[in-house]
Amino acid sequence: MEVSMIKKQILKELKDIDSKKVYEILTDANYYHTVIFVLLEHFINNLGFKGVYVSLNTPCSTLHEQLKERKINLSNLHFIDCVSKQFENPNSNLSVSFSNPQSLTDLSLAISSALNTKKFDFLLFDSVSTFLIYNDVNTTGKFLHYLINSQIRTLNIAGFFLYVDEKNSEALMSVTSQFSDKCIKL
Repeated sequence: MEVSMIKKQILKELKDIDSKKVYEILTDANYYHTVIFVLLEHFINNLGFKGVYVSLNTPCSTLHEQLKERKINLSNLHFIDCVSKQFENPNSNLSVSFSNPQSLTDLSLAISSALNTKKFDFLLFDSVSTFLIYNDVNTTGKFLHYLINSQIRTLNIAGFFLYVDEKNSEALMSVTSQFSDKCIKL
């Protein structure tokens, strides 16, 4: 499938999105980054939303460059970087927190700290599939249950949880689909 078709499909799915619901997005690995960029472009640039981006895949410095190239308004994002130890550009105006994906308490505190400012409209979790490298399916399911019900729903914001289409992701989605509002398969 071409990138332009993926973009059309994503925008079609986003057309009726409720900004206070939880979505699981399952995508092929080949279109994973396209999905992220289209989501952010739509919510940040088109709708003017502000969000918290939890990255377990890409260091914040790389994300910063990729999003800047796509002209996505970085001032509307708070990054929780679970990949690098520190952001390499101390002169940046980016809002960045650092967390370890193995420490669910630290990650939960970083997410709660950002969301409890009530400045944000959505949380983007990139990616649940990567989370399974550090934690088993049951632990990850419990963590996401807590995050969705104690943070996202309580604060009435949207939640987007990305999964790469693979066996482990499907096993976890069978658990987490019970407490999400919609699963979008791309």
